[in-house]
Amino acid sequence: MNIPAWVGVSLIVIAGGHIILGSLLLLKNPTKSPVNTYFALAAFFSSIFCFVVGMQYITLEGIWNRMNWAGCLIISSLMMGIFYLYDKRPTHLVAKGLFLYITMVCITAMGHTKLVIKEIISLWPERIIWGPVEPFVRIYMGIVIGWAIISLISIYSRSQGIKRVKLKYFILGGLMYGGLGVIFTVITPLAIRKCLPAYPAYASFPWLLLTTYAIIRYRLMDIEVVISKTLLFFLLIGFIFLFYTVSLWLLSPHLGYIVSSLISAGLTVAILFLTPFRQKLRSLVETVVYRGKYNYQKVLKDSTKALVTMLDLRQLLNYIVNTISETVGVEKISLFLEGEGKRRYEIKASYGLDEELVDNYVLKANEGIIPWLKQSKAVFIKEEMERALPGKAFENIYGDLGKIGAEFILPLFYKDNLVGVLNLSNKQSGGIYNQTDIDILESLGAEAAIAIENARLHTEVITDELTELYQPKYFELRLREEIEKAKRYRHCLSLMMVEADNFEEFKKRYGEEKRDKLLKSIAGIVRGNLRVGDIACRCGERGFGVILPEITEEPRGNIRERLKKQIKETVEIGERLRRRVKEEELGVTVSIGIASFDGQDREMKREIMIKHAKEVLSQAKREGNTVKVFYDEKLRREISTEVLEWIKETEETLISGEICVDLVKHTVQVKSKPVKLTPKGFDLLCLLMKKKGRVLNRSFITESIWGYEYFGTTRTVDSHIKLLRQKLGSEGKKIKTIEGIGYKFTEESE
Repeated sequence: MNIPAWVGVSLIVIAGGHIILGSLLLLKNPTKSPVNTYFALAAFFSSIFCFVVGMQYITLEGIWNRMNWAGCLIISSLMMGIFYLYDKRPTHLVAKGLFLYITMVCITAMGHTKLVIKEIISLWPERIIWGPVEPFVRIYMGIVIGWAIISLISIYSRSQGIKRVKLKYFILGGLMYGGLGVIFTVITPLAIRKCLPAYPAYASFPWLLLTTYAIIRYRLMDIEVVISKTLLFFLLIGFIFLFYTVSLWLLSPHLGYIVSSLISAGLTVAILFLTPFRQKLRSLVETVVYRGKYNYQKVLKDSTKALVTMLDLRQLLNYIVNTISETVGVEKISLFLEGEGKRRYEIKASYGLDEELVDNYVLKANEGIIPWLKQSKAVFIKEEMERALPGKAFENIYGDLGKIGAEFILPLFYKDNLVGVLNLSNKQSGGIYNQTDIDILESLGAEAAIAIENARLHTEVITDELTELYQPKYFELRLREEIEKAKRYRHCLSLMMVEADNFEEFKKRYGEEKRDKLLKSIAGIVRGNLRVGDIACRCGERGFGVILPEITEEPRGNIRERLKKQIKETVEIGERLRRRVKEEELGVTVSIGIASFDGQDREMKREIMIKHAKEVLSQAKREGNTVKVFYDEKLRREISTEVLEWIKETEETLISGEICVDLVKHTVQVKSKPVKLTPKGFDLLCLLMKKKGRVLNRSFITESIWGYEYFGTTRTVDSHIKLLRQKLGSEGKKIKTIEGIGYKFTEESE
C-alpha cells in the first residue's frame, strides 16, 4: 500500500471515530442542551470531511477533492454551538445561524464549479488550477475560524467554575483544529497555491476528543494537569530513549549487543525507580506548568493532621473554616452541625456571610439536601448536579442554598451519622473543584468529623447543661492556667464576676422553671458579648465568671498603660453586658465585679483573684446594677477616675449628621428611621464613630471587634464594612476607604 492509500485509510478510521464521539454527545445530553446538538452536528460533518479527504487520497479522483469543501459546514455548526455558550435565547441566534449555514452551503456548492476549482491535473503530487473566487472563500473561512477562537477566549474570560475549565478544553482543541485548518487550508494555499487537507483532518480527532470529554464529563481533570502529565510522559520517554541509546553505544564495543542491551535497560529502570530523578522531574514540570497553583492542596493535607489535636469545639470549627478560606480562596463558607433534637442543622462557623443570615439559616433534617447527603454519602457539586438531575428534582434538593453561596457541599460523617455539613462557594480564582480538590476535601472532612465528635464529647464533659457555659471546675482550672500564662509572658489578665440581682426573690416568685430560663437568657447575653478568646463559665447557682486574657500578641509599652487599657476594655464589656440584660427586661438586673492582674506579681493565685473580684461584686450588688473594679493601692488614684469617665462615655449617644447611635438602647437611626444592625455591625459603627477622623487599619479593627484569637482574616472587615455602608445608605459614604491601610469615619458623606 502506497503513502496516499495509508493516509486515506487512516482518515476513514478517524471518520468512524467522529461518528462515535458525535453519537456520545447526543446520547449524553439529559438536559437536551443545544450545545451538545450543534457540537454533535459538527462531529458528523467532520466525519464526512475526514471520509471525503480519505477517499481523495485512496482514489486520487478529483470528485473527492471538490467534495471536501463540505468541511465548511463544520465551521457553521461549531459557531452555532459557541453562540449558545454566549446566549441561550434561540431567537437571538436564528439570523446568525441562517447566515452561516447559507454561506457555507454556497461555498460547498461552489466547490463543484470552476469559480473555486478550474481544473484538477493531479492529486499526488497536487497540481490544481484554482478559480477566481477561491482566495476570497479561504479568507472568509479564516475570518470565521478566527472569530470562533476569539469568541471562545472571550467567553472564557467572563466565566468561572466548571464552565471555565470546559472552555479550556474547547480553546485547546479549537487552537489545534482551527489553527491547523487556517495554516493548511487558508494560509498555505494562498501562499504556495497548494492545499493540504490531511493535516487539519488529523487534528480534528484530538479536537473532538477534547470537546466531547469536556461536554459529557462532570468532573474534569484541569487542563494544566493534562499538560503536566503529557509533558512528563514525553520527557520520560525522551530520557529513556536517550539514556538507553547512549549507554548501548558506549557499552556495545566492549560487551556485545545483548549484554549491553540488558545492562542499559537495567540502568534505565534503576534510575527511574530507585533514585529521586523521576520525582524531581515531576516537580520541575509541575513548577513550570502549575506555577504554584495547587500549593494549597499540600496545606490542606497538613491541616488535616492538626485537627485531631484540638478539643475546643469553637476553636476547631474556626480553624477548619479559616484554613479553607485562606488556602482555597473561596468567597463564602458555612459549617453546619447537627442541632438539638437532631431535627435541623445550624451554622456554627462561617466566613463571608451576613451575621443575620448565620443566626437564622438552618437546614431541616427531613427535607432538601440533608436526606440526599445521608443516602448518597457523597459530595454535592451544584454545577454537576444541575446537569445530572431533572430540573424539579434538583430544585427540591438544592432549595435555597444559593442564599449561603453553596456550590460545593461536603457531608461530614462519623460512624454513618451525619454530624455536619460543610458548604463552600465558588473559588475567587474562578477555578473549579477538580478531582484532586474533592479527594483532599473529603479526607479533610473525614478527619474533621472525628475531631468534631471528639471536641463535642470533651465540651459536653466540661459544659454546664443548663447554660451551655463551662462548668465551675473548668473555670477554676482555666483561671489557674491563665494566671500562670500571664506570669510567664508578662500579659495582663482580667476576671469578671457577674451575678443576678434579687435572684432569690425572683426564684421564690416565679419558680425553678422560670429561674432556669432566666439563667439561660443571661448566659446567652454573656456569651454573645465576649471577644473570641474570652472564657465564660458558670459559677454557683446565680453567677457567672468570665476570664479575659490581654488582647495583644506581643505585649509592648509601659505595663501600667497596658493594664489601664485592659481594665478599660473589660469595663466596656461589662457595661455592655449590664445594659443588654437590662434592655431584655428579664425581671432582674446584674451586677459585675472586675479584678485585673498585670502579670508582674509572682504571688498572684487563683484564690486571690477570685477574692478581689467577689469583693467588688459585693459592692456592686449593694448599689444594684453597677460595675465595680478592684484596684490595688498603686492604681487606685491613677485609674479609678478614668474608669468612671469610661463608664460615662459608654452611656453617651453618638451623633454624626443623620446618624444617631443610642449606646444604652443599642439602636441606630438614620434620617430618623431605625436601621437594624447585627451586634458586630453595631460595634463596628461605634468604633468608627468614636475614632472619627482617625485612620484605622484592618488589623486594629479586627483586634478591637473580634479579638486577637479570631480565626478569620482581615477580609472579614471588608465584608462587614461593605454591609454597614449598605445599611447606612447615603450616610455610609462617611466611611472612607484608605487604600492599602484601612478605613476612616468622617463628617463628609461625599
